[in-house]
Amino acid sequence: MTSTSRSVDTDGVVEVLAGLLGWCLLRDGDVPAADAAPAAGGTTGSAAEPVDVDVLVDPAHLDAFVARLRGAGFVERPAWGRGTHRFFFRFEPAAGTWLKVDVLSEVAFGAAQEFVTDLAPGVVARSRGAAGPAPADDLWVLLLHCLLDRRGRCGRHTARLGDLARTAPAGGDARAVVEGLLGPAGTDALLGRLRDPGFDGDLADVAGTLRAAWTTARRPSVLARRVRALGARAASKPATALRRRGTAVAVVGPDGAGKSSVVATVAATYPFPVATFYAGQYQGSVGPFAKLPGGHTLGLLVRQVVMSLRTVLHLARGRVVLFDRYAYDSRLSRPGASAKSRLRRAVLGRVALRPQRVVVLDAPGEVLHARSQEHSPEILEDQRRRYAELAATRPGWLLVDASRPADAVRRDVTAQVWDAHHRRWRAP
Repeated sequence: MTSTSRSVDTDGVVEVLAGLLGWCLLRDGDVPAADAAPAAGGTTGSAAEPVDVDVLVDPAHLDAFVARLRGAGFVERPAWGRGTHRFFFRFEPAAGTWLKVDVLSEVAFGAAQEFVTDLAPGVVARSRGAAGPAPADDLWVLLLHCLLDRRGRCGRHTARLGDLARTAPAGGDARAVVEGLLGPAGTDALLGRLRDPGFDGDLADVAGTLRAAWTTARRPSVLARRVRALGARAASKPATALRRRGTAVAVVGPDGAGKSSVVATVAATYPFPVATFYAGQYQGSVGPFAKLPGGHTLGLLVRQVVMSLRTVLHLARGRVVLFDRYAYDSRLSRPGASAKSRLRRAVLGRVALRPQRVVVLDAPGEVLHARSQEHSPEILEDQRRRYAELAATRPGWLLVDASRPADAVRRDVTAQVWDAHHRRWRAP
């Protein structure tokens, strides 16, 4: 169960849900810290987490709620072993941000959602919809979150708990859950600690007592949920592999278009695991093949095969794979090239795994020359023209204006990656 604290406006989500019955906003706009920084050539974690909106839904209204989200462009991602949690994502291209809606249909706590209650319909019925739970429910649901999910470390919720304990009604269904485990005296003592102006947010002792009492009183249910969650999480990777819903996207373009920077920033701000590969054809070592006749071409072929195999593994795990450059660069035939050179390029351009989408960064030769002095504006303009011609003849290729500020380019490329990605997850 997530917390009931609210921080920033989420009019976009509220507008999507307008007119629907049976839901209550629990938390909005809470942006967690980054899990990990991007690692070039490897996988990233969720380096830029989405704005997170948590919604409790009465089970009787769940189907209509999910249908409304899907109709508004949200895409569901699997949440194995997370109880009734269902995660829906949407990218906002204009702002360049992500929106995540965490939908849950029961009030439950713990890593396996093993501490479950029957409070959801009542909390939703008494709630103020987008304004959140009624004050008494707000207090007790937030308190249970701190005790059972955070093991008594209230942290940033400390002040809010104190305010609610001093102002909210002390009774209600949620209090009865706590009172049934800690007893009336223990529950009153807990409220007294919260109301104390010197409350420091440390309830570790109460958390331990409550978890032990809950486990003892409802042992079969607690153990069954823990086992079920472990099984679901263990099955998550095989289940993902069977669905084959990873996505590969190549970013190509003339020298100076900003391919490496775009790939790095998209990977750093994408909220799902991303693997990145440098797939340039004319840089990097080819290892022991370098000294053999034709060894450079052979080495590039071997490198592409190995990269393709690694890509298949990432895709089987449901990851997004971003290529900085790609084997398709070899298809850009140059005027006057020898037959041997054309054959070499034709082979290199056809042995790699085909990505679901290819993004061509496009900018005038003068702009590219100003960024990179490696080639003349005329040469760069010729590269640009050949990429555009290639994109015009192949499905899944598209041009992105790379002459604009970097953040605008990043937003457009992210939108294309997301479009390719969620189409894979929507596929049957």
